[in-house]
Parts: sequence; structure tokens; C-alpha cells
Amino acid sequence: MPITSAALSAVPPERSGMAASAANTSREIGAVLGVAVLGALVNSQLHADLTSRLRQLGIPANFQAIVINAIETGTVPPNSQAASAGGAAGQGLAKLVQDVIHAAYAAFYSGLQAALFVSAGLVLAAGLFTLVMLRKPGPPPGDTSNPLLADAFGPLGSR
Repeated sequence: MPITSAALSAVPPERSGMAASAANTSREIGAVLGVAVLGALVNSQLHADLTSRLRQLGIPANFQAIVINAIETGTVPPNSQAASAGGAAGQGLAKLVQDVIHAAYAAFYSGLQAALFVSAGLVLAAGLFTLVMLRKPGPPPGDTSNPLLADAFGPLGSR
């Protein structure tokens, strides 16, 4: 990995084990924190968007358990189960259940999209930070000690 190579080249050989361990540990911690933070973002966006969509659909309280089960387990109840939800009051509401499930999928998509946009922004910010931090300063104006300039123009004053 490039980060491990960079860490190993920056330390004396007798400390290479510690450098590699520190680089790998930071990579693992970053991965765990990234999953946790982005997962929390997906979950909060899912909850907020789903709540809004359920209100727009005018979902009765007896369908809340179906929505929660669909989200927690990732399973969609078959139409026969949806039609019998809520007893006699739930008869004929199979389309409403399917609309709720569609709203849950759309809310998950919204949460995932938010997490991906945040991830893309973080990658862009990290790239810009790296570009700025790793940029090597050029020679000061009037410095002729650069061998490339000396080869290109020859000794100054020889013309």
C-alpha cells in the first residue's frame, strides 16, 4: 500500500515495524469510523425521509408495525399478509402497504445518496488537502542552482 511505503521510507529501518503498524491501525480505524458515521447518516436520513413520506401517504397507525418490520428485517410482506393487516380495518389496503414499502425503499435510497455525496465530498477534500500539503515549493526567483535551468540556459552571462 502506498501509505505503508511512505511510512516505511520516512523512518529508520529499526522502527519500520512500528511505522507499518501505525499506518495499518490508522487505516482500520478510519474504515470503522467511516462506516459508523456514514451508517448513522443513512439511518437518520432514512428515518426523516420515511417519516415525511408516511405523513404524505396518510398511513394509519395499524400499518406502522409493517413499515418497521420491512425496514428492520428487509423483508416485504406478501400481498395476502398485507391485506389482512389490521384485521377487518386492513382489508383492501394492499395497495397502501405497497405504497408504504415503496416509500421505505425511496427513503433508503435518499439516505444512501446522502452518504455517497458526503463520501465524495470527503474524498475530494482529502485529495485537495493532499495536493496542497505535498506540493514541493519551487526555487525562489533568481535562483540558478536548479540543474534543469542550468542545462537549459547554460551558465548565466555566457551569451
